[in-house]
Amino acid sequence: MSHMPISIKDINDKLVQAGRLEYRPIYVYGTDETPKGAYQVSSVLKNGHPCLAKALLKMAIYSDVPPLYIGKDALESCCFGAASSMGFTPFPPMMRDLMSAESKSGGSMYLKSSDAVSDRTIENLGRITPPGKYVVMAPAAFINEKAHEVLSVLCFGNSEQIRNLCGLIHFSRTDPFSSIIAPWGPHCAVFIAYPSGMAEKAPKNTAFLGPTEPDGNDWFPPELLSLSMPMGMARRISQDYDASFAGKKPEVAYPAIREKL
Repeated sequence: MSHMPISIKDINDKLVQAGRLEYRPIYVYGTDETPKGAYQVSSVLKNGHPCLAKALLKMAIYSDVPPLYIGKDALESCCFGAASSMGFTPFPPMMRDLMSAESKSGGSMYLKSSDAVSDRTIENLGRITPPGKYVVMAPAAFINEKAHEVLSVLCFGNSEQIRNLCGLIHFSRTDPFSSIIAPWGPHCAVFIAYPSGMAEKAPKNTAFLGPTEPDGNDWFPPELLSLSMPMGMARRISQDYDASFAGKKPEVAYPAIREKL
């Protein structure tokens, strides 16, 4: 395996090639300066639920959607879940009420079995620390890797595309169980906070398959999955590509002839 430095563009090209991705991968970094060329979520979401994760999916799908950023003073059109999951505000008490099956308000999504389970789940995330005053999310073409340390990448694909990327993650890993997990969490946490290392207790050197919360199913397409990972992992699998099934046996990953069951 080559140990030469590999650029974000090269990593991006390999991810797209390995997964035959139709949608743009999204990269994450932190900065203390207001990022030039990036916009708040409100510029992308003009109607519907104000969700950072939904804006990220739009960025992946549509080439005219610009890079986005979020910060304590840049939360316009972000729900409280995004602000909390990115570490800019504490999780509000109403979070438990929205999740718990014991909710007395009648507004619960029934995502957790009890108040205690809701509270303990949030506690088990540990401290969430933003990597800078702002978190920036952008396609590869907008990344200046000389100026910023890129922390993670988010990919969207259909089940076969994501399966093949998962297989590539396993190519040079010996642990068959912990390389990829499907964690609990708001969409934006699974997409951004966990793989970027912002959540204290999120496992390191791990990819995150999702989303697993159903409360975004009214906008997240039923045929899509997300796969997010730290940049170290993305760099490794891009270097593994040529030696793996993805490079050597692409007809196995994407067969032209399929058996009919």
